[in-house]
Amino acid sequence: MATVVAACLLSVMAIGGVHVVTMLVVALLATVALICSLLLGFGDQERLPIFGPAVLCWCLAAWSAVQVAPLPVGWLAAIAPTNADIWSRALMPLGEPGPVLVPVSLDPAATWIEVLRWFSYGAIFSSSAVLTARHGLRWAASLVFVVALLAGVTTIVHGLLGLRQVYGVYEPSFHAHPWHVGPLLNANNLAGLLNLGAFCGLGLVASRQPPAPRWALAIALAVVLAVSIAAVSRGGIAALFLGLLAYGGLVLAVRRRYGGLTTPARRTAFAATASVVAGVALAALGVGREGWIELLDKDLAKLHMVAAAEEAVPDFVWVGMGRGAFESAYAAHSPAMGNFVMTHAENFPAQWVLEWGLPVGIFALLGFGFWLRPSALRANRGYLAAGVWAGSVALLVQNLADLGLEIPGICIALAVVLGGLWGRRDEREALLMRIGVARGAVPGILIAGAIALVVAIVVVSNGRHDVASDRRRIQAALVASSRPRSVEAAARLRSQLRESMLQHPAEPYFALAGAYLAWEMRDSNPVPWIQRALERSRFNGRAHYLLAHVLRHHGAVTQAVLELRYAVIDEPVLAKLAARKAHAWTRDPQVLAQMVPTGAQAGMVWDALGETAPSREEGAACDGRALQVEPELPGPHYRLALDIVKRAEEGDCHRDDDVCEVLLQAHVAAVRAAQPNGALADIAEARWRAARGETVEAEEELARRCERVDDRVECLRERARLAARLETPERLELAGKALRAAVCRNAIQCAQVTMWLGDLYLERGERGAALATYERALRDQETEDLLDRVATVSSQAGLSSRAIMALEKLLARRGGRDASVEARLKAERQRVMTGILR
Repeated sequence: MATVVAACLLSVMAIGGVHVVTMLVVALLATVALICSLLLGFGDQERLPIFGPAVLCWCLAAWSAVQVAPLPVGWLAAIAPTNADIWSRALMPLGEPGPVLVPVSLDPAATWIEVLRWFSYGAIFSSSAVLTARHGLRWAASLVFVVALLAGVTTIVHGLLGLRQVYGVYEPSFHAHPWHVGPLLNANNLAGLLNLGAFCGLGLVASRQPPAPRWALAIALAVVLAVSIAAVSRGGIAALFLGLLAYGGLVLAVRRRYGGLTTPARRTAFAATASVVAGVALAALGVGREGWIELLDKDLAKLHMVAAAEEAVPDFVWVGMGRGAFESAYAAHSPAMGNFVMTHAENFPAQWVLEWGLPVGIFALLGFGFWLRPSALRANRGYLAAGVWAGSVALLVQNLADLGLEIPGICIALAVVLGGLWGRRDEREALLMRIGVARGAVPGILIAGAIALVVAIVVVSNGRHDVASDRRRIQAALVASSRPRSVEAAARLRSQLRESMLQHPAEPYFALAGAYLAWEMRDSNPVPWIQRALERSRFNGRAHYLLAHVLRHHGAVTQAVLELRYAVIDEPVLAKLAARKAHAWTRDPQVLAQMVPTGAQAGMVWDALGETAPSREEGAACDGRALQVEPELPGPHYRLALDIVKRAEEGDCHRDDDVCEVLLQAHVAAVRAAQPNGALADIAEARWRAARGETVEAEEELARRCERVDDRVECLRERARLAARLETPERLELAGKALRAAVCRNAIQCAQVTMWLGDLYLERGERGAALATYERALRDQETEDLLDRVATVSSQAGLSSRAIMALEKLLARRGGRDASVEARLKAERQRVMTGILR
């Protein structure tokens, strides 16, 4: 029991057990638990228990191991032509043929990890079944409930302390919401585990003999439910209510089977109901405005993943792409536009079919469905069993649109409770539903344990090659190298790329990195690399963007602009970057128009061209084209409104002032309609009033409006600019105070905005106020820019001692050697000496 408890606790609390080292420790614990349960589970009986679902887990682990067995590429082509083609072209950018012996899996390292995981799931299931036969279902339900409670409370503590690192040590590889930092960083995964634990807790509260005082369990249950709902997972909340319906149906079945409620049973039902209501109420109080917005979000793009996965099935129909290979192999089929990596299908049947193949995937689904149906697990013969089974159903239903079943910690917890249901002591006939192994097979069991240890060693040696780690390693090598990169460094990087491409032949990132390296070094043709990157990704805007540079280098400007167009189509976020390049490469309006795609993206690209144009004359023309395509775009309206303001400032609107104001108000109204809670319309109006000499009124009105807009920071910046134009310094002081309050979330942001305010004071000619503001920024963060500003302003104000202090710090930050700083420092010291001699 201790090893099962340790495995469950470690797998959940150690970031869900997703890291290879954690999984290795969990697998070793699971192996020890399995051997102990097999040898000690049934005393002197002649046959040892190995349960059906556990055998199915081990069969799936064995099939995953088969997927990494090397085959002649010709044999693989006969059973999996897509896999064989990917392997045969893996080294094409290097001009080399593909490997002769290749596995089915397109990511062998990830598949080895899955072998270890599925072996562990089967071991935990068997161990839990044996332990439940000895100790009852309460131990399994209590374990998962306590683990869920710990995960929830740990997440709350991280939120209260404002921690960005898990346990103050582990830095997530992606941005996590402050209140989602904890053992399970994904809110959907956290909600799935907490739902499973909540139903275990609900069953314990409603059980005849709870393992702890019922009031304590009820309070803990309310906390788990509150954190689950506060995670604002739409799938988790939907699954929670579906689970409650399933639990209610099973409770009715229990009542029909054993008669009506007695008085103690009514009290128990009241306690369980009160816990659920209290949990929902606590969650409603804790979910803020952002949480409600997230919950009410109507984006259902995730559901399109299933349809896209179905389209990929024919390519991997018989033997799959390899368990765990989805992240690196799916880019060629992914419907997600932009620079995104889809790590999972977020639908476990689709993921199983894609990675194991259609026959094995369907066999696994049917096998688990048959063995874990409610009648087989006697879920209608007790409140505790009903709660555990309802929680399992809630988790499975949620993962028709989530990825929780790819997280080892969640699967270990699920194996514990399902194994517990299978081996319930109060239903002895359930214990007979097993496959027997004679005691003479004990040596074989020990040999199997040794084999598992060997597999674990293989996993550790290969696990360092997971695709995410290899991406980070290659990216770090690309960025970290000094410029210009040496030939030896480039050769080492290409060697690393080759190694990664053999580990993950379907991953497009390494081909893109190779193309960048070839383009940077100019020592080989980047086009084959780009071709491979485009082959292995359905959308790859960055490959098109790099190809545009290659074409431009060879003088094919029109084709280069067309590639920029494809880059924007595949990755819309590149629109502004691509527009700047297009303007830099050509001033011909007809060639620029080639960059604009047809359809819904046309307005966005014209908008980007208008914003990045080298002159407002060209920008206004692009803005006009943007509004012809999409009249509601706020950006072009805003820029055209500012053009009118500029005309007013230059005096061009005095003769026809009414026309200018009508045009401006039309643009402002369009901006306000597109962004009713934005600040752009208010900023344009304020600038117009300031251009007409109403700066005081404009600043006062903008100060009021800034309190009601979403983008307060930009609004307050404009207020500060207007205040800087007023004669009285008090308005700028108030505006600066409001801006700092809105921006200062950390020292870096605070220093940056304070330095910006110091620049405003300097533009007003107030050197003393500027110096004081710069020195205040230095207290937040000491940077070279700030030290340089302090030294310059101090010198201009005749404060040589302050200038010397700032220059000495600046020189120290530059390693003690900087000719220009040393010259300035010498001049300031001479000025001090001159003053003393006088």
